[in-house]
Amino acid sequence: MRPMRPIACATLALSLSLAACGDNAAPTVDDDAPDAGAEPSCDYPLYDHGTDGVYEGYVECSSARFPDFQHPTTRWDGSYAEGCVGATGLDAFACSEQLFWEALQFDIEGRAAAYDALDALNDLEGDNPALDATQRARMSWRLGMLAAAMASEDGDYSAAPAMQGHIERAVEILPGNVLLQGWLKTVEIMLAVRLGGDYDALLDELWALYPQDPGGVAGAVLGIAVGLPRASGWPDTGVEIVEGIDQEACAPWCGWEFLRAPYVLAGQYFLYAETYARVGDLESTAYWLDRVAAVPGADTWPFVDELDAARADVAAFAAKFTERGDDEEVFDLMLMNTAGTCLGCHAYER
Repeated sequence: MRPMRPIACATLALSLSLAACGDNAAPTVDDDAPDAGAEPSCDYPLYDHGTDGVYEGYVECSSARFPDFQHPTTRWDGSYAEGCVGATGLDAFACSEQLFWEALQFDIEGRAAAYDALDALNDLEGDNPALDATQRARMSWRLGMLAAAMASEDGDYSAAPAMQGHIERAVEILPGNVLLQGWLKTVEIMLAVRLGGDYDALLDELWALYPQDPGGVAGAVLGIAVGLPRASGWPDTGVEIVEGIDQEACAPWCGWEFLRAPYVLAGQYFLYAETYARVGDLESTAYWLDRVAAVPGADTWPFVDELDAARADVAAFAAKFTERGDDEEVFDLMLMNTAGTCLGCHAYER
């Protein structure tokens, strides 16, 4: 049995709250600045990004058209040619963001075509000096993310062989980005699990990234730990992570609007329920399932049917995990590692 890892609860409470609420810090305004809160003066329309703020790599006051995350039915506004053909420089990056988010949130059946278009665009524009390192890294990262969504949610493994290479490329461009390093370790671990390789050392390496970016790493560790064999000790580490959460600490972040991940709390809380179901703790499983149901908008969550079924028979929900025994992994049984890997949090708001 893997020994339980010591966790500073105060630090973990803050970091897990941030992890549960996406990869954005709450926006801040310098009240002493003369233009505090004022919109930039420019000739191009500015998107209303809500409280998300301007996404990393996006450029205000630019003719490039970035996704409008407040549009209720699309992220693709038709300002670029289909598949981003002919887009260059900042327009290539902006178009890639529109195409990625459209495929991730709306056009599920078009994900493979979107991946091919993004792959071709990245080959042409991924080294364009007109793009900064963040933008170039994000173009590669998006390819890895879409490949992961296709594999885990759609059962389409056509892009899976290239997944690790895309993330490695992003890390090469931004070697100090711990979030990207965590993504790379996550991909390496999942490939090792699928191929029957040694993943324990890789998990230790992922966990070692935690102090550098607790919010970005803890969620990745939890999603993997819960699915591993009980005998590995990692599911119990997952329980320890959840037990370290201060449930009130999320308020400063969870009170603001999440345009890119409107169901992030429903998804995160359901993962917590799966964490306890994995170890047969029915009381805690039921508690977190009820927390999912209490989240504003839970009735429109794409997986509300699965939630209702789990709440109706908590014992049966947990039994599917515990019946696997101590020596088998359960990734295929987890909503948040299959159909809800991305859409559990990032589905568009219904």
